[in-house]
Amino acid sequence: KSDGTVWTWGDNSFYQLGDGTQVSRNRPSQVPGSANVTRIFPAAFALFAQQADGTMWVTGYPPFNPTNDPGPPESGPRRISELDNALQIAGSFQHIIVLKNDGTVWTGGFSGALGLGFANPGDITGLAQLPGVTNVISVATSGLGAMALRRDGTVLSWGLNNYGQLGDGTLALQLTPVLVVNETVDGPLDLIPEVANNI
Repeated sequence: KSDGTVWTWGDNSFYQLGDGTQVSRNRPSQVPGSANVTRIFPAAFALFAQQADGTMWVTGYPPFNPTNDPGPPESGPRRISELDNALQIAGSFQHIIVLKNDGTVWTGGFSGALGLGFANPGDITGLAQLPGVTNVISVATSGLGAMALRRDGTVLSWGLNNYGQLGDGTLALQLTPVLVVNETVDGPLDLIPEVANNI
């Protein structure tokens, strides 16, 4: 809300509503202690809230293992300092994509969707930077796939691709970021045509 408080409702099986209980709610209820929040980023079993000073707080189960474990979900909102000053967060139930102010992208959680080049099941602790991915202005994720929009209008994607959801012209699992192609498959998808590509 405009006063910086956060209100949540819906399923609360994983403490994601931030009230310290697992009671689901069909009406909005204020997250205890929420104040000065300027942006929120939802994930499947968690909610990230960024305060005006850049600090990031989480309720529920974040989709990665923070290096500075903030405590149990039933404790309510807790700070994850490694996400402070993030520009954007996109989270599914198994992984997280973090866009930092310098245009770099960081990932954490289930290894098959991280874009780091390995597919063995399991999580990494903390966040790892996607090598060679810079000048990003927006990130998104759905299930076990992820995308990053770069300042020049080109899009990178990685992860599960069994339905062609990565847009690279294949159905292959992509363990590292690949270029999304345009509909004629003769060049990159360009979402910002007035800016020259720098591939």
